[in-house]
Amino acid sequence: MWLCPVNGLGMVQPVMPSRALHRVGSITKLMVSTCILKLEEDGMLSIDDPIDLYLRPTLINDTINASSTITIKNLLNHTSGIANSAANNSCQLNILSNLTASHTLEEAVYCGSSQGELFSPGTDWTYSNTNYTLLAMIIQELTGMTYSDYISQTIFTPMGMTSTEIPTTDEINGDHMGCYWNIMGNWTDLTIIDATTYAGWADVVSNTHDLTLFMDSLLNWAIIGQVQLDKMKTIDPVATN
Repeated sequence: MWLCPVNGLGMVQPVMPSRALHRVGSITKLMVSTCILKLEEDGMLSIDDPIDLYLRPTLINDTINASSTITIKNLLNHTSGIANSAANNSCQLNILSNLTASHTLEEAVYCGSSQGELFSPGTDWTYSNTNYTLLAMIIQELTGMTYSDYISQTIFTPMGMTSTEIPTTDEINGDHMGCYWNIMGNWTDLTIIDATTYAGWADVVSNTHDLTLFMDSLLNWAIIGQVQLDKMKTIDPVATN
């Protein structure tokens, strides 16, 4: 048993560690990449496709340079050259000013792309949350579903992850562990933040029980087949500056 904050009220109660909900952070990215590889397995895309095959021209033209040379694979392995939205101080200050405000995926992309292209796609590597916001947008464009509905249909429901969701409210419902993130020197309670702030890269809420189900299903080819799983585990070398 752990002692964990419950419901963001500052109260401390014992909860079962395997069942306590928490924001899973960038494990969300593993789930999103699984969905993309599932779409490829189903013949709906190729990870070698340029992203402008799937994203609206207005988004591409207004926010992303060199879009025609950025592939889905570049987004997956962080070689797109698009900057990290979380590194944009102006956007972070905007989040801090109103934690419960909702944000569009386009706004999140702009927070990254407005910092300028870091390098030509495929020539270097840098970790960027913006890549996974774009992948969430591609999922929506291809399926006609919201990204959250597709990930639920593809992973959460069939794998029996009954405690896992992408919240539609500002707070985590039920017993949960506190989660704090240092945003520009301010330790921020992420249990009271709108999930759209981290759409595609850190918005999933789950527990260790459900995450174990996910990993067991993924590694035993219950979500995607061995060919796609091997792609996920393959590291492609890139030239570094």
